[in-house]
Amino acid sequence: TGVVGRVSDASPEVLQYLTSVGITLEVPLTVVRREAAAGVIAVAVGAGAPATVLGAPAAAAVWVLA
Repeated sequence: TGVVGRVSDASPEVLQYLTSVGITLEVPLTVVRREAAAGVIAVAVGAGAPATVLGAPAAAAVWVLA
């Protein structure tokens, strides 16, 4: 669990997607599970939120601070 400290703006499409699922600066984020073989990570955005699955490009665009 941590707080989103930075979101890369290198890809406008990824930035737009992350914003649409609520991943923005200073939002609490919890890793729910990792599926390394599939290249995805599930995160909960905010307290009590359902999991959102991110592919590798989207996950790599998010920096989380402890």
